[in-house]
This record gives sequence, C-alpha cells and structure tokens, in this order.
Amino acid sequence: MKARSLILSLLCLALSGTPSAGQEISCISNHPVVHKAAESLYYYLNKGCCSWLHGKKVAIGLEPDFDSEELERLAPISEEGYKIAEDNERILIVGGSPRGTLYGVGALLRMESFRQCSSSPSNSFRVTNYNANPRFQNQTDPQALKVFEGQVRDIALFGANGVELLRSVPAEWVEIVHSYGLDVWIVTWDNGSPSEYKNAEGIRNQLRARKSWIESKPWIDHYLIKSG
Repeated sequence: MKARSLILSLLCLALSGTPSAGQEISCISNHPVVHKAAESLYYYLNKGCCSWLHGKKVAIGLEPDFDSEELERLAPISEEGYKIAEDNERILIVGGSPRGTLYGVGALLRMESFRQCSSSPSNSFRVTNYNANPRFQNQTDPQALKVFEGQVRDIALFGANGVELLRSVPAEWVEIVHSYGLDVWIVTWDNGSPSEYKNAEGIRNQLRARKSWIESKPWIDHYLIKSG
C-alpha cells in the first residue's frame, strides 16, 4: 500500500462500549468525499450493521492509493465503480473515483459475509427527487438538516449520483449533497406562459432570463425543466 500524506483512523470515535469501539478504518486519501465514505461506514457499524466486520481493519481509498495483487485480480472498473478485496489482513474498499468509494462502502454494508467483488454502474443517471420534509417548518433547523443528510447518505450508499431539488432549496442542502460528491439537479415547472413563446423575441427573453438565473447559482450542476 502506498503511503499518503493523510491517514484518517477512526478508532473509538463513538461512545466507548459500542459494537464498533476499536474498529480501525483508515482513509488512504485526502479527498473529503472519501472521508465521508469512511465516516459513513463507521456510522453504520456503530448502529450494529455488519457484525462480521467488527474488529477487522478496513482501508478506503482510490485505485492509485493501493498496490495490491488481490485488487489487480478483480475485473477493471469505471470511474464510478468500486472494488472490494482482502489483502494483508485488511479489507480494501477502492473507488475509481471518490463517489466509487461511497458505493463500495454501501456494497460492503449489504454483505452478510465477506466476498471479493468489483462493480461499475450500468446507468449514467441515478438521480432521486427530494422535497421538503413536512415534519419541519424550518428546513434549516439542525434536526431537519440531520434528517436530510441521513437520506442523502443512504441514497449515496445505494449508488445514486445526484439529487433533484427545487429552486427554493436552502444553501445548506446544496452543501450536504455536494459533501457526498453527488450532483445537484434543480427542478422547475416554470415554463412561462404560452404568450411568451409566440415570437422570437419572447423566446429570447425567456432564454436570457433563465441564463441569468443559472449563472447566479454557480453551485447548480444540472437544470431540469419539467412539463406536460
């Protein structure tokens, strides 16, 4: 395994006495999304998931971070793919990209026992819609943000690569989605009135207005106008 400038070891980060106390999860990467993958694994181990994994050493990183014959024996992966292998008494979760490490963690958490594997998504667009939770009047309330992050974490672990949000989305939601390496899709039904499309000038005005709005929101990865 190649040395890196930062190795994040999550040792006894949770309350002592929990099932995951003493679990060593090494993040062999400086990328914040890979750190999220490591934190997500620890979070669910602390919830009692994957009892067979407790006490084992786990290393998470990108393909260039590792030099492992076990990984090389597995089938090649795409940018968003992952490999899971065991080498030198460590379970390795390797992504073709930072997102891939999240998908690899999700796959490991769903295993009933360890098995080596490699996998790549078959679909390019794996996006889910999220609307405001009616339980909370203030969607930036700390508890509301905690619930939202939990849902983003789960869909990331199950392989999503984007979240559809409405135009009125709070900035905190965008930060959470991007912190897991997912794309932000802004969805709108604002198609304008039919009268605005009767001539070329009306169409140009619509395009200018939309271009101006999108440019004012540099955090948007995709803009989707629904109709019908």
